[in-house]
Amino acid sequence: MGGEQFSTERAVGGRSYTSWYEPLRDETGALAGTVALSLDVTDRVRTEAERLWLQAEVIRVQESALRELSTPLIPISDTTVVMPLSGALDSRRAQGVLETLLEGVAARHARVDSPQNQLRLAALRDGPLWAGEQQAIGRIRPVP
Repeated sequence: MGGEQFSTERAVGGRSYTSWYEPLRDETGALAGTVALSLDVTDRVRTEAERLWLQAEVIRVQESALRELSTPLIPISDTTVVMPLSGALDSRRAQGVLETLLEGVAARHARVDSPQNQLRLAALRDGPLWAGEQQAIGRIRPVP
């Protein structure tokens, strides 16, 4: 300690402590010692970690809800589903479109109705989509 005050936070034996150190001076101003105060802040540290975890969980749930809203798969009959899309399709959203579509196909035990549409699905999976592109994937029907 060079005569300045400072504080530290550290974990010791599973507990967290914040400590403050202050120089102690004699009547002439010479350094005579140090005064220190430590507080057990374990509960605050645990609460903060829990708050951060909960915040991350809320964000994860919100992102999931946004993905569902931005890539809705709507069954309009036993043999047809539609996915209305609006707005730009960046790579992250295109991935969500593909995942939703493939999960919907699997959940309905469906198949893509033509080789051309299978190619379109492969292009969706493997290539970028550009804003303004419009392409019908086709009907998705239950497997007989």
